Amino acid sequence: MNRIWVMVANSMQARCFEQGRATGTVLEPLATFSCPQGRSKGADLTADRSGHEEMGHGRGSSSYGPRLDARAKVREEFARDLAHFLNAGIAAHRCNGLVVLAAPPFLGRIKSHLSRPASKVLAATIGRNFVDLDDATLVRRIRDEVPRTTWLH
Repeated sequence: MNRIWVMVANSMQARCFEQGRATGTVLEPLATFSCPQGRSKGADLTADRSGHEEMGHGRGSSSYGPRLDARAKVREEFARDLAHFLNAGIAAHRCNGLVVLAAPPFLGRIKSHLSRPASKVLAATIGRNFVDLDDATLVRRIRDEVPRTTWLH
């Protein structure tokens, strides 16, 4: 039987469901994830001063900014963790199809960390933030947004 996992995420929280085995219409909760640092301001995430270099006598100095700001780094790590969860589910044959619904910039981050096997079974992606919807509304919105061929009837 096909088991489809549905991940609904934004940069601060995520929920993962499995399509109901009995009817194929109900989403059964699997896991909930949170990233409270995703709400923090960049200054709150970095306590130390960025890199600094002395240039010698009378030549001033320069400082090095971080390659990624602190919030972007936290979001990237959260996306990697979510993708790892999905990758592990595919590798362990706990599911054989994926649907990912996430806020547009975060959707790309998650997809970039999916393994090749997980990417192959990615049935649909929707660039919308559905994290805060209640379960009944979420099911209805997913049914409206995700192509019918993805779901069992």
